[in-house]
Amino acid sequence: MKIINIENQSGTPKYKQIVSSVEIAIAENRLQKGDRLPSVNKVSLEFSISRDTVLLAYDELKKRGIVFAILGKGYYIKSVEFSFEQRIFCCLMN
Repeated sequence: MKIINIENQSGTPKYKQIVSSVEIAIAENRLQKGDRLPSVNKVSLEFSISRDTVLLAYDELKKRGIVFAILGKGYYIKSVEFSFEQRIFCCLMN
């Protein structure tokens, strides 16, 4: 089960894609309270992005009260109770 998805061609910053991926996984019940997120190093290596980018995303999730960190252990889901708004752009062509 893949939790995080990053599209390189997207105009959305990668850290925001990580935040959104976690929120979507929670909304779809693929992540539950207490579940562990992939490690910063694992996400960084899998998507060839900076560790700082992953840390920025995880820190944003911490600020929102969605995750918490245990030093030396990782990041875990703290709450599945949050306001989730998914924005979808739709273009109709004739």
